[in-house]
Amino acid sequence: MRRAISHTLWAAASVALVGCASAPAAATADTALTRTGEAVQVTQNAAAARDCEYVAELPTRSAPSDDSLRALRNEAGDLGANLVLLVMESRTTISRAEGYLCAD
Repeated sequence: MRRAISHTLWAAASVALVGCASAPAAATADTALTRTGEAVQVTQNAAAARDCEYVAELPTRSAPSDDSLRALRNEAGDLGANLVLLVMESRTTISRAEGYLCAD
């Protein structure tokens, strides 16, 4: 319980800081996975996040590309998430991305 509260407070503070920042840096062809980003999985399957703890909504780019997905994984890892759920508007457009912390 204490761990869940701690994660919730940390995530809320992170979201507040992200909200105060200017627009997220655009992904470039040079986007590399960070150590925390390497541990983050990306899925469109909502069932994969069913038993996980919600961390935060992540800034998204309209179309998924290798670079934008690496940047998204890095951002999620920095917030303490290890799973990103992509909610697609269409086959080629991301509606939103949500970060989750799932038990190993």
